[in-house]
Formats: sequence, C-alpha cells, structure tokens
Amino acid sequence: MSNNAPRVPKRLHCRDLGAEPTGILVLSDERVELYFVGYEDFVYVHEDGPAYVVTEEGSVVSLHNNVPGLHSSRSVTTKLRGADRGHKGDEHRTIFQSGIISNLAVIGADAWRPDDLVRRLTFDVAHTEHILRHREKVRSLGRTTNPTDSDLTLYRSEAGNVTLVAGYAATYGIDTQSLTTFRPTFSIGFAKGCRLSEISKHLVHYVSFLSFVLGGTMAPTAVHIDRLSFDEMVRAVEGRTYVGDHEVMWNWSTEEYEPRELAFHGAPFVAEDDVELAAFEAGLVQWVNRADEWERAYIRMTESLRLRHVVSGERLLAAWRWFEELPIAKAERVLNDTAVERVIQAALEVVRDQGLADTEERVRGALTRIGEETVRNRFLRLIGSVQARFGVEHLLEMIDHLENARRFRGRVAHGHFAARDESETRRFNKAILAVESLCFLLTARDLPMTEASRGRIWSHPVLETFDLAYS
Repeated sequence: MSNNAPRVPKRLHCRDLGAEPTGILVLSDERVELYFVGYEDFVYVHEDGPAYVVTEEGSVVSLHNNVPGLHSSRSVTTKLRGADRGHKGDEHRTIFQSGIISNLAVIGADAWRPDDLVRRLTFDVAHTEHILRHREKVRSLGRTTNPTDSDLTLYRSEAGNVTLVAGYAATYGIDTQSLTTFRPTFSIGFAKGCRLSEISKHLVHYVSFLSFVLGGTMAPTAVHIDRLSFDEMVRAVEGRTYVGDHEVMWNWSTEEYEPRELAFHGAPFVAEDDVELAAFEAGLVQWVNRADEWERAYIRMTESLRLRHVVSGERLLAAWRWFEELPIAKAERVLNDTAVERVIQAALEVVRDQGLADTEERVRGALTRIGEETVRNRFLRLIGSVQARFGVEHLLEMIDHLENARRFRGRVAHGHFAARDESETRRFNKAILAVESLCFLLTARDLPMTEASRGRIWSHPVLETFDLAYS
C-alpha cells in the first residue's frame, strides 16, 4: 500500500521564531495559511520573503513562496462604550491581523533557510507497488524480520548530477513476526546539494516517468528533505546525533485513480524480475538524462494524461501541445535553405513587379517553411519509426485520424467547434486518441525496453483505448 492518506487539517497556535507576534497556522492539503494577531499594536507578516514560526507541537514551520492571505493587513474594531449611554465619548477595542498563504512549507526541528542545501529528497507515489513488485525481493522480505539494505533496495543509479533510488518500506507484525505490508519508496540524492527552490524540477522528472509508465498523472506524497546524505544519516543515527528530516508541503495537484484505470498489465516497465528491473532502471536513467531537452514534452504529457476522462476541445489541444513539444517529432526539411531562398526570391520578384513591395515580409514569412515535409508525410515518417521499433504494421490506420485531429484543432482553437452529429463526435474522440497514442509511442520509442515490454505495451490504457474506440 502507498503512504498517500490525506493529511488531517490542523489549526495550530504558533509564534514568530524571532519575535513576539503569535497567531494561527492552518495546515491542510488544500492550503497552508499563517496569520498573526495583535491585541495592542499592528502586526505584519512580510510576504516578500520566508516566514518562520514555532508551533504548539514544538516543530518549526518554514514558509516559502508566500502571497498575501485572507487575513492580510486588516483590523477588527469593537465598540465598548458610547456617548449615547452616558459616557463622555466612544471607546473601542481594535484587534489587528496580518496573514500569508504559503505555496511551500517545510516542517522540522529547525528552520529551513533559502541557502540550506538539500542532500536527499524522499517521497512515495500511489499505485507504484503494482509496477515495482519484484517477486524474489518480496519473497525475501517475507522470509526475514530483519531485512538488510540489499533486501530493501531496488536500484540506485547515477543520472547526471543526481542519484536515483527506489526501495521498499516494510512493516512486520509484532506478534506474528511476519511481513504485513510493504510499499515502494523513492529518493533523489544530491551529492553537491540542491537549493529548496530547485527540488521541484528534479521531482517532476522522476514522477513524470512513473506517470508515463502507469498512464496517469501521478503525484508525490510524504515528501521529505534532509541536509544529510543517506550514508551521513546512517552514521548520525548510529551516533545518536540525528535530529530527523523535514517534511515538505506544497500544492501539487493530485488525481484519484481506480487500479483498473492504470497500466499494470500494459506498463512499458514492470520490475517483476531482475531483467525487467534492469530495464526499468535504465529507462528511468535515460528519461532523466534527456530531461533538459524533453522537459516541456514531459509537462505536456502530464497535462494530457490528466484529461483522459473527458472528451473536449481542451483535451485535443493538450494532446496536440504534447505532440508539438516532442523533440523527435519536429518536421524535417525536404528542401535545403539554398533552394528555399531561390523560391522566396522568385516570389519576391513577382511581388515587386505587382507593386506590392510592402508585403515582402509577409511573403517571406509565408514561404520560409515551404522546405519542410508535409504534415501527412511527417505523420507517415513518425508512424514508420514507431512500427519499426515495436515490430508492428497496423498503425497506418492512424493517419486519417491524425489529419482529422489537425482539422478539428483549428476549429477548437478558434472557438468554432461543436459536433454536428454523433458521427462527428466519434471522429473527434478518435482523433484525440490517435494523437495521444502517437505521442505515447514516440515518447517510449527510444527507451531501453525489453522484448516482453514491447509486446505488452499495447495493453497500456493510452493505446488500448484508441484501439478499442468504436471498433
């Protein structure tokens, strides 16, 4: 099971770490809000920098990336006495409030400053137990009550300047002395350290790979950061000097999925044995190593996967943006620059002869892309590369649906699309599914998959939905 239970909302009394103001800190999955209350004087929380408070539970909460809150710089005035009741004049009591909403909260034994470096980031992701259930390792966990680091570790690999790790967290029954639960856990190590403001990028790279494998927009839970590496943490624990890591809270959008909606049987990577585990690890490393070039495509992919349950113009545009951001899907040139320039100059000569010299820039702009392959030929080339990689020949039927998608896209983008009848609704839906399927296959094309995974990938929900739609 995954450690992804919703956080129980809390309202904690707190005090500024370096001053006197006190107030309330609200911690929940929906928002993190702090507001101070002044009973005598005005109080103010600066939203242009971090805020640090100590709570009634003894933890220190560091609030980063803040914006003005619901209680930002306001006061409440109550009339106590009035001249209308025989007093000399009106008397009032004024209570001052000032607050912020935080987009990133760090909770731990001490304050997390902007210059502090993260050496280790750990997190969970729901449903990953289905793709990281290594049969022999799970059996090994069941045969012992004192698992070693080797028993608990699935992989540990270097990718650029980070270390990517996955393993198991196991729980054993006190009475039965047997394995009761286990779940995959993930971590990213930073040998040189990473600033707090930069960890989300690395987390996105890792989680987007899991989203691709499962076919849904996955989100990290139980996110923690540490100033110590794993080895340093172990030594600190052994020396009884370890004070613990810090929990991270932020607004990471989540989607709920039923297991049947995800790619357990059709996942391109399923670490069920050593061969598949090695492929999973190699696929993740390649995914992260190419992230600088592919980052926008990864983001568009997760946006597209989030809309899998709706049929809408928004979903079509999301799928098309995914396609446009794929580095390997760019149109190729069929005419070299010299040939294109000759065509442009010939056209400009005609324009000048017609006395339309003021349109030269428009003509040049219109003809600049004349050297690129046609959209249909582009689709044919890309589909051919996918068929060669996966050893299939049935994907050419996508062509008509992809061209329909291009036509629908123009109508949707200009706000003119409304399906005329049931037949057009079907064509529209199939067009969306075709673009998503091609994008998924191109994203998978160059990853180091096993022969078995290249066969089972056709049961992945993104591809299976296209194949079954209106069959």
